[in-house]
Amino acid sequence: MHEWTEQAQKEAQDKVFRMAANDASFRELALRDGRAAVEKATGRSLPPGFTIRFVDPAGAHLTAVLPRAAYQEEELAEHELMAVAGGKGHHNRRGGGGDTGTGDSSSGGGSVDFPTSDEG
Repeated sequence: MHEWTEQAQKEAQDKVFRMAANDASFRELALRDGRAAVEKATGRSLPPGFTIRFVDPAGAHLTAVLPRAAYQEEELAEHELMAVAGGKGHHNRRGGGGDTGTGDSSSGGGSVDFPTSDEG
């Protein structure tokens, strides 16, 4: 497995951007199927369910990631309830996607492993 770190993500994005700027057929692939474009540019498979979309700068586009739905949140664990009731300590929610407490939860924090091209 190859770890999908922030650095690996940046490198893959830069490679896709360079290729899309210089190759019309690759650019069309990136606009049509971002996942396939990343896999072609990097030679690595992305994890199942991972979605990536590239848009052309012509026109106006906004892609916004909605926050987690409140109705899908897990219940607080006993120790989390105690921390809230007592007002002491800092506890992260279980299943919070690896939030490191930096305030940036848009990327989910941490890293994602994805198989290399030789693992299928």
